[in-house]
Amino acid sequence: MKKLLVLLICAIYSYGLAAQTTPDDMVALFFEDFKKDKGRAIEKIYQTSPWMAKANDAIANLKGEVEKLTPEYVGNMHGFSLICRKQLADCFVL
Repeated sequence: MKKLLVLLICAIYSYGLAAQTTPDDMVALFFEDFKKDKGRAIEKIYQTSPWMAKANDAIANLKGEVEKLTPEYVGNMHGFSLICRKQLADCFVL
């Protein structure tokens, strides 16, 4: 009976847990957000890095530069492609 109770509690507890986002999912979400709001997309992608919390000025500058990329200046976005990928084990992807 105790085993059944423990199993039931574990099943209920794990029901709401979500898996970690993969790097490919993060890139796809970034470009979905980028189409809607470039500045917000930049903010969201850097929120995942604890080191970038200290680089608010650099992020603000990047957002300003990205906002200048209007369709009249660079054209419309029609998709995205992976240029290169560097990976260190399964835990670090650039």
